[in-house]
Amino acid sequence: MTDALADADHDGYINRHGGDVVSIIASYQPIMISRVRWAAIAEFTRSAATDFSPRHEDEARNVLFGIARLADWTHHTAGHPLRREIVLDPRNIDDFIKRGYPVAEQSRKSSIRNYLHILSAELGHGDEARRRARKKVTVDRYAPYTQAEYANFRLTGQTVSTDHRQHVWSTALALGAGFGLITPELFEVRPDDLVDDERGLILTVRGRTVTCLPEWEREVLTAVRRRPDDAWLLVDELPSDPATFLHNLLRLAATTAHQDRFVVERLRTTWIVRHLEAGTPVQAILRGLGATTTKSIERCLRYVDPIDDSAYFTALQLGGGK
Repeated sequence: MTDALADADHDGYINRHGGDVVSIIASYQPIMISRVRWAAIAEFTRSAATDFSPRHEDEARNVLFGIARLADWTHHTAGHPLRREIVLDPRNIDDFIKRGYPVAEQSRKSSIRNYLHILSAELGHGDEARRRARKKVTVDRYAPYTQAEYANFRLTGQTVSTDHRQHVWSTALALGAGFGLITPELFEVRPDDLVDDERGLILTVRGRTVTCLPEWEREVLTAVRRRPDDAWLLVDELPSDPATFLHNLLRLAATTAHQDRFVVERLRTTWIVRHLEAGTPVQAILRGLGATTTKSIERCLRYVDPIDDSAYFTALQLGGGK
């Protein structure tokens, strides 16, 4: 962040008279964040600023300004826990700039965004090369969703304006995230297509059987309890164009709740990545997807976290070792 940018918003400079870097971090109190809200994020902000190791007093103030604003919005507005992997996630930063930063001027927002990505990279939760390669906020249409984004989507499903929109939003989210379904399949599920037994929550759709991810079982079962066994799980009548119908309904719901809408393709990617990182055999993933080629899995490999040397050699020894 440049000095001109910092001077334009003085809450990062309230302690200009402060002393060295350590005392500035210890006594920092932003004037644009209430004392009650600051009390909840103060320890997080100061800890992150300390670990960043500012080189001089002005840099310390800039770091404190950026982290405090981001942490305040993430915790009090977006409703996420104060964990660095969530607050400093590059996509959370982009979300904050797009929806939470109170300045409309695009050049100013871009400067703040780039600086926050630098902080994220320095603190081990972002990719500096990625930040430098992008001049504006872009969305990877296949990128898996983070836990913070899923928390946002779940919250929206609880707060949209009508029961119908709430049901469609929450049910489509749970089916897509839990089973990795594509859009047409969401509309073809009936309650009696689901079986809950010792194997888990099982869905049969389009001739294949797939198990729900454990973290989405509750939402799916809640939707099932709302509907008669012989009805469609998502809607009363099948739309002629499922993709357009879902797109329009999610757009209306998201506008009402001031939230971003989810994309079914990215729910499917997240499901695949979740299984790849858990070590699910590729043939099981393909069977669950109803896929005959590995193209969808290959596209997701770049999102899978690398394994360390120990896990790598253990895996090549078929999980055994000497």
